Amino acid sequence: MSTPAIFRNLHGKVPPEVEHALRLLFNGMKDSHDAIVALKGQHDSTSSQVKTVSSQVATTQQSVNQVAASIPAAVGSVNLLAPASLEQTSYGALVPITSAALTLNSNVSPPYFAFVQNNGGGDATLTPTSGTVNGSATGSISAGSLATVFFDGTNWWVAEGGGGGEITYLQLDGGHAATTYSSDTFRFDMGGAS
Repeated sequence: MSTPAIFRNLHGKVPPEVEHALRLLFNGMKDSHDAIVALKGQHDSTSSQVKTVSSQVATTQQSVNQVAASIPAAVGSVNLLAPASLEQTSYGALVPITSAALTLNSNVSPPYFAFVQNNGGGDATLTPTSGTVNGSATGSISAGSLATVFFDGTNWWVAEGGGGGEITYLQLDGGHAATTYSSDTFRFDMGGAS
């Protein structure tokens, strides 16, 4: 940058110390201006990166909200109503039954699954409103067994996990779960609330 006209006209008109101080002031202002120009470019780049990250966070939050909204409220719950049929409200839930028969409502939305615990004295017969159970007209769950029951939109599938087990209690107290599961071969006790 060339010497401004103001400095050419000052020579000999002001004391040398004042002229020197004005030159230092001018150089400082020029350095400040150059720094601001350089920092503005960095600021613009950083602002762009912040906007990109903010957009990615918003998109991720939308995805999390969509996934959370797609999980039915019943998943992981226990349906203690001992229903006569599997309904949409038991999706993903533990459904303890004591009756000898359970209707499989084929009007549920697939894919569907529920955990059925037969706490009755005999085998429970599973009868679908349409379709088959493991390729047959009906299916069954042995007394004392826990089975996972699936519906694919056409047919039902039952995966039974062996006999002799029962869930003796499930209690939530102060955010802690206390569960006891026993069978002919083992006992599982998860501490927590008593």
